[in-house]
Amino acid sequence: MGLEPGAPLGRKEMPTETGYVVAFLAHPAASFITGGQFVVDGGITPSL
Repeated sequence: MGLEPGAPLGRKEMPTETGYVVAFLAHPAASFITGGQFVVDGGITPSL
């Protein structure tokens, strides 16, 4: 895991971090979610 200058969290994303979101959405605990946008980018979008 390297440092990423300019990234709000100061590091690159780990592949498992996106996987955690996917796993949650596939879990019964997310059964009431019917739509939405889940941005998994460490906060970089507002800075673009």
